[in-house]
Amino acid sequence: SNQGGGPQLTDLFFEKLDQILKAANVTVLLNTRVTNLNTSSFSAGPQTITTQDGKNLEADLVFNCTGNKLSTGMFKTLLGTSINSHGQIAVNSYLQVQDFPNVFALGDITNLHEPKLAFIAESKHAPVAVKNILAVAKGKSPSVRHDPTTQMASMFLVFGPKIGLSQIGFLGCFNGVKTSGMFANMKNSMKLFVDKRWQAAGHKVPKTKEANPLFS
Repeated sequence: SNQGGGPQLTDLFFEKLDQILKAANVTVLLNTRVTNLNTSSFSAGPQTITTQDGKNLEADLVFNCTGNKLSTGMFKTLLGTSINSHGQIAVNSYLQVQDFPNVFALGDITNLHEPKLAFIAESKHAPVAVKNILAVAKGKSPSVRHDPTTQMASMFLVFGPKIGLSQIGFLGCFNGVKTSGMFANMKNSMKLFVDKRWQAAGHKVPKTKEANPLFS
C-alpha cells in the first residue's frame, strides 16, 4: 500500500533483491497472504503457516512484518475531520494539524505525500515541529516549513559483510539501485544501526562481543 507514501522503491530494486534472496536459497511467495498469522510481532516454536492458496508451511519462528495500522483513532474525537479515511492526520507545511494551529503532528501519521521512513520523521519532521512549537508557545507564528521530499525513496539493506543493496534516491543524479556497493555495505554492514538505537535509548554502546555480538 502507498497511501500518502510518496515516491517508492523501484522495480529494479525489487528485482535485485529477489536475485539476492534466491542466491541465498530463500523462497519468496508473491501474490498470496497468510491466513492464520499471529497478530504479535513474532512467535516462536513449531507451527504451521497456511497461505491463501492452501499451502502449508512448517516454521519454528515467524516474524510479522506486515506493518501496523495507524493508531490515530484516539484522536478522532478531538481532531474530527482532520483525520482522513486512512487514519492519517492532515497537516500543513508547518506540521500544524488542519484547523488546530496549536496541535502538531509528525511521522507516519501525517498525510504528507512522501516516503514513510524513520529518518525523515527524525531528521526532517522533528526539527521543524520543535522550532514551530516553541514559536507558538512564545505567542509567535510558526516560520519553519517542511517541504515533502519529491525524490525517490532511499533504502539500505545488508546481507552479511560483503553483499549490500541500496537505492540512493537522495543523491539526485545518482538515483538508482546499487548492489554490493559501498553505500549499503558502509552504512549497515558493520553496525546495522545498532549503535544508534543504543544511543537513542540513552545507553552507551557495549564494547564487548558478549554484550553486543555486532561489535568487532
